[in-house]
Amino acid sequence: MCASTVQITQGMWRLLATSLLLGFACGDEQFEKEDGVYALTDKNFDEFAQANPTFLAEFYSP
Repeated sequence: MCASTVQITQGMWRLLATSLLLGFACGDEQFEKEDGVYALTDKNFDEFAQANPTFLAEFYSP
């Protein structure tokens, strides 16, 4: 391999690794957990329901 091909390949691996790390870091914040239970809001309930078609929900009013 020539030097430029090696540099491009290394750059692509770095980009992939960075993207995966950022994805994992940001993905956890999508649905907040409190004591192992997802705390859903009006803003994230529909998205959670689409991502998890089967779940048990308890509704309460503060």
